[in-house]
Amino acid sequence: MEIVSRFDDLEELRGQIDSISAVGYSLAGLLFLIGMLGIINAALASSAARRREFALLEAVGMTGSQLGFMTFGENVFSVFVSAAVLTFSLPLMTRLMSAGFDTAVKLDPIPSAVMLGVQLVLSFCVSVIVLRMNQQKTLSERVRVDD
Repeated sequence: MEIVSRFDDLEELRGQIDSISAVGYSLAGLLFLIGMLGIINAALASSAARRREFALLEAVGMTGSQLGFMTFGENVFSVFVSAAVLTFSLPLMTRLMSAGFDTAVKLDPIPSAVMLGVQLVLSFCVSVIVLRMNQQKTLSERVRVDD
């Protein structure tokens, strides 16, 4: 007859929790990458569609740094929207998960803050890329673009 103690069951449970956590974090990381690619794609697509508008703004006197600041500001706005959604959804998700699992669930806000920081850095990089894409052709070529 084999005697199993509580500590044996506890170690087995900890191993299961660790494996479930690894899968969960991997899925969260994958979703984060997909989301960042979507944000980059949306920012680049909107900037590419507005090339003529940027050229006209430059023609009437806007400098390249002002144009970069404008595109960066637009991208930072999306970061603020993400932060607002996160601020309201994190407590709601915690409450729903606690009710669903019949136990207290605590979500750590640090990964969310890191993701917002990465999104802010990416918005700066996208702004720089857009500025460089716009500077490749002369102003008259950009104004005459017929997409």
